[in-house]
Amino acid sequence: MRGADRYRFGAGRKRIRTGGPTLLFAVGHEAIFPALAASRIDQVSVECAGAKIPLDLIALLEGKEVLLGVIDVASDRVETPDEVAATIEQASRFVPVERLYPCTNCGMAPMDRALAVRKLFALCAGAHLLRDKTG
Repeated sequence: MRGADRYRFGAGRKRIRTGGPTLLFAVGHEAIFPALAASRIDQVSVECAGAKIPLDLIALLEGKEVLLGVIDVASDRVETPDEVAATIEQASRFVPVERLYPCTNCGMAPMDRALAVRKLFALCAGAHLLRDKTG
């Protein structure tokens, strides 16, 4: 079974097909994030670009380093540096900037190389904009 065939998502539920029994999870971020915060893991990756997750929920990841997805890899639209900076700035209200690591939502392998480069440029430029603004 190929990767895309393994996962099925529905309203508030995540179905994972592993080749064996299918597991169904019906929990929201409000339940998962505190459990992750209490775990021994150091970093949590959160897809914020184009996502429907309220950004204030990352406050529930207390003590964790947050890989902040500010680039939507499911879209051909290139984010502006200002949009990237705004997302990072908003996230910094809930997680200290020293624990924020701006990144893409996911891998960019299936994306056209030129598009990927433009999106990565926006990521870097947005981070620099905010750094210049905040010192």
